[in-house]
Amino acid sequence: MQHLGADVGALSREYFYKAMTCIITDNYNNVPLFEGEVDHKIPSPDIILLRDGIFDIIGQFIGYACLHTGLGFIGLSSAVVSYLTAEEIDHTTSFPISLQDIPDFDVRQLLIAVH
Repeated sequence: MQHLGADVGALSREYFYKAMTCIITDNYNNVPLFEGEVDHKIPSPDIILLRDGIFDIIGQFIGYACLHTGLGFIGLSSAVVSYLTAEEIDHTTSFPISLQDIPDFDVRQLLIAVH
């Protein structure tokens, strides 16, 4: 017998996808949570976000989404993902950073000019 309205995971995945999309593009007290290009977002360095524990909440939400739907964080820079998932980090550890991972246009242009 088939049960109508049974949750087979689709609604949960849609909820977490929409929530992750909002997190990556939204603000907290007019402070962007993440900055940078699409699929190269990095956490905003604003002290308000750290002081108010916003990234702790976002981290818990991401963990919950991964455990319950297998859905990872959408739009995050691959360098940040590598950093967060690395088992050990020391001064010799390198991450796959690209110019698109640098949200400040002036810094990006300086690096292009120097290179």
